[in-house]
Amino acid sequence: MHNSLLQKRRLYSEQPHKKIWWLKPILAHYLLLILAILLPYYNNFHEGMTLEHFKHALINWDSLWYIEIAENGYKSRKATAFFPFVPILIKVFGNPYTVIAVTQVAFFICLYLLKEFFKRCNMNDSQIKAGIWLFAVNPCAIYYATVYTEVWIVLFSLASLHMAIKEKWLYAYIFAAILTSTRAPALLFGIFPFTLFIMSIWNKNWKLVRNSLLWGLSCTVGLTGYMIYLYRVFGDPLVFSTTQAENWGHYAVLPWIQIIEGFYAAFTVDIREIRQGLWISAVLFAFFGIGYIWRLKSHLKWESISAMLFVCITIIFIFSFGTRGLPMHSTLRYLSILFPIYAIIPLVVPKSIQRIIIIFFAIVSFMSAWNFTHHIWNL
Repeated sequence: MHNSLLQKRRLYSEQPHKKIWWLKPILAHYLLLILAILLPYYNNFHEGMTLEHFKHALINWDSLWYIEIAENGYKSRKATAFFPFVPILIKVFGNPYTVIAVTQVAFFICLYLLKEFFKRCNMNDSQIKAGIWLFAVNPCAIYYATVYTEVWIVLFSLASLHMAIKEKWLYAYIFAAILTSTRAPALLFGIFPFTLFIMSIWNKNWKLVRNSLLWGLSCTVGLTGYMIYLYRVFGDPLVFSTTQAENWGHYAVLPWIQIIEGFYAAFTVDIREIRQGLWISAVLFAFFGIGYIWRLKSHLKWESISAMLFVCITIIFIFSFGTRGLPMHSTLRYLSILFPIYAIIPLVVPKSIQRIIIIFFAIVSFMSAWNFTHHIWNL
C-alpha cells in the first residue's frame, strides 16, 4: 500500500515537469526576440527606437515585398522571386499583423511535429528536449516569428511527412501542394515521396507506389500554379528563376568557394560580429548535415534515406546559391529549414557540447534579431 502511494505521488510529480519543460524553449525564443526589439542597437545606444519603430520592428525587408504583392499584385519581374503563399495569407487575413499572430500558431505546431519526428528517430527524452531547444533558438529564429516563409516551409514539410506516415494521404497531398507555393527551396521536399516511390517499386508494394506517386505529383502543384500565373502575366513561366540573376545578383558558385569567401567577408566587411556568428552557424549546419546525417535512424527505412538525401542535396544546393558582394547571404536562413539537423546534433554530441551549441545559437539568434528589428541588416 505504501509503495503504491509512493508510485502515484512520483507519477503526479513527474507529469507537470513533462509539460513545463516545453515552456522554457518557447519563453527563450520570445525573450530573445523581445530583448532584440527593446534594447537600443549597440552602435547607437543613445538612439533608442521610437514607438513608431516598435510597430514596424517585425515588418522589414522581404516582409515589405510580401505586403506590396498582397496589396498590388506582381507588378515587376523582380517581385516574382517571392512565391505567392505569404501574399495570399496577408490577403486572406487582411493585414500583416494578423499574419504575425498566425505565424506564432504555426511555430507552436512546428514544435509538436518536430517532437513526433524526433520520436520516430528513436531519440530519448533528453535528446528530444535538446532538439526542440535548438530549433526554438536557432540563429534564424527571428524569421520564424514574422512575415517570412521559413516557419511555413518547416510546418508544411513536417505536416505532409507526418500525414504520409499516418497514411492520411489526402492531407499529405494538400500540405505538399501548399508547401511548394512558399519558396523555391521547398521543392526539394519532393525527395521524400520520390524515395518512397522508388523503394515501393523495389518492394512491389503497388498501393504505396500509387500513393507515393500522387504525393510526389502534389509537390509540383504549388509551383505549377505559380508558373501558369507568371506565364499569363509576364509571358515567361520561369521568370521567378531568371530574375534571381537579373535583379538580385544571385549566381551559381561552387559550395566551398562561397564558404571561403564568406569566411573572408566575416572578418573584413562591416557588421563583422553578426557575420562571424552566421558563418560559424552555417558551417555547423553543413558539418552535422553532411557528416552525420547517416546516424539518423527512423523506424521507417524510407524516411531515414529520404532525410539523408534531403539534407545533403539541399546543403549543396544552398551553398551553391551565391549573391554578388554578399557571400553566404541568406545561406543560414535557408539551411534553418533542414529539420533533420535538429535531430542529428543531439544524437551525435554529448550533453555538455549540446548546451554550448544551444547557447551559441541563442547568442547568434539574438544578434540576428537585433539587426533585423533595428532595420540594420537582413539575413
